[in-house]
Amino acid sequence: MKKDILTLGIESSCDETSVSVVKNGREILSNIIDTQIPIHEKYGGVVPEIASRNHIEAISRVTKKALEEANKANPGPWYDHSKYVALACQNIASRCQDMDEDLAYVYGILHDIGRYAGVTSEKHLIDGYRYCVERGWKKAAQICISHAFMIKDISTSIGIFDMPIEDKEFMARYVKEAVYDDYDYLVQLCDALALPTGFCLLEKRFVDVTIRYGTHPATIERWKAILGIKEHFEKKMGCSIYDCLPGVIENSFR
Repeated sequence: MKKDILTLGIESSCDETSVSVVKNGREILSNIIDTQIPIHEKYGGVVPEIASRNHIEAISRVTKKALEEANKANPGPWYDHSKYVALACQNIASRCQDMDEDLAYVYGILHDIGRYAGVTSEKHLIDGYRYCVERGWKKAAQICISHAFMIKDISTSIGIFDMPIEDKEFMARYVKEAVYDDYDYLVQLCDALALPTGFCLLEKRFVDVTIRYGTHPATIERWKAILGIKEHFEKKMGCSIYDCLPGVIENSFR
């Protein structure tokens, strides 16, 4: 049986944000529009600074709603995992003075967006990158790739490069040359803090991934890299990352 292909489209004008999910290029599963018109009416026109900030907040709201509607028609663990990654990003960023929690949430939601193209391994990284590049979301595009490479060498991947050789070569160059910031590191960390069932201890996620993918020559180094990122954010926050992840202990020991 041919698998359905889901496409997530996000469009913004000066005062509106719209998100739609389409199946097989024809069937619209959801179409959500968030308008800022009432906000700008009192100013007699669109105020760029206000519009910019509201777009960030609107994309967060609308993307979540669209994904929820699409998940009803096409359920899968990718949705719940992405939801918890986004929430973890938001919660941790809210305790870091130099980070925007709404942007962090959006990057968390979009990090695995390439999985909408179907069930793939590392191909979802390049699919997500291209999806975001087409819409002008440079940083989100980078995170679609960077979240899988806390070590900047694609040979440390635990997945399969199920893509044309030219795409693999592009990814190798891209990862090597990319400049990571705290949003890259945050999504890398939160990707390791989220199961489809909720937040979890890093060690729980390490075991979960190893059971599913097996061991790899870079497994230990990947774990060390994530633990280093955890330490980095705990210094920024002044507390344990687990302090802002509700239910993390209970979910880890179900």
